[in-house]
Amino acid sequence: MSPEVHEAVKDDLERLEAERSKSWTARSVDWVGRLHPLAVHFPLALFPISWVALLLGRRRGDAEPLLRSLIIVAGASAAVAGVLGWLNGGFSLADDDALMLWHRWLGTGLGAAGAAVALWTLRHRSAAHSKTMAWVLGTVTAVLLAQGWLGGALVHGADHLNW
Repeated sequence: MSPEVHEAVKDDLERLEAERSKSWTARSVDWVGRLHPLAVHFPLALFPISWVALLLGRRRGDAEPLLRSLIIVAGASAAVAGVLGWLNGGFSLADDDALMLWHRWLGTGLGAAGAAVALWTLRHRSAAHSKTMAWVLGTVTAVLLAQGWLGGALVHGADHLNW
């Protein structure tokens, strides 16, 4: 066995031993946090879909229940994805890695914005058809694109979209 493979196996065994020494609660929080990559794709899809549906259906009154549902689910799922991100990345308030720092705080902002948009839409029926909502959803969609790039850069490297 090559020294590199031997070292990798040794690192894996040390990591497994460290995992076994964690409490059930710590292992559970870690496991739930690992659902973050699954959860982020829902708001990534629903916010742009909500925005496009709003732009296309603003003049049609019968689209309101669908728009409200899309916006509420998008906002709630963004909030859940943000919480899972904190569980996944740990609760450190400072990161040495600039990508992680931006991803963490931009995601926290998007989760909070998502919750606020969902509550606004729940409380005010007319919000789903407003010009303000069109601007909010467009802005959230643009920020989600940046956030998605940051997440991809963390997983695949900063050059993951190079041609």
